[in-house]
Amino acid sequence: MNAYEVVERIRQGKIKDDDEWLQLRDDIVQFLKEEHPEEEKRCFRPFGYFEVVKMVCDGIEKRRNGEMKIEKIIIE
Repeated sequence: MNAYEVVERIRQGKIKDDDEWLQLRDDIVQFLKEEHPEEEKRCFRPFGYFEVVKMVCDGIEKRRNGEMKIEKIIIE
């Protein structure tokens, strides 16, 4: 996994569905446990793009567990 490519995918909104967000979170956690240059790890911590991914995943999991209700908002 290349940290800079992941950051670019997040910034450009190229994550397509909930499962992809959850997998990305798990991949970042694994990446941070592995040996990689500190410069790359700084993309995700502290308060980096990993925080964005964690917030999205928290929302996905709450919705799946029925803890959060999503209402449609129609803007005309």
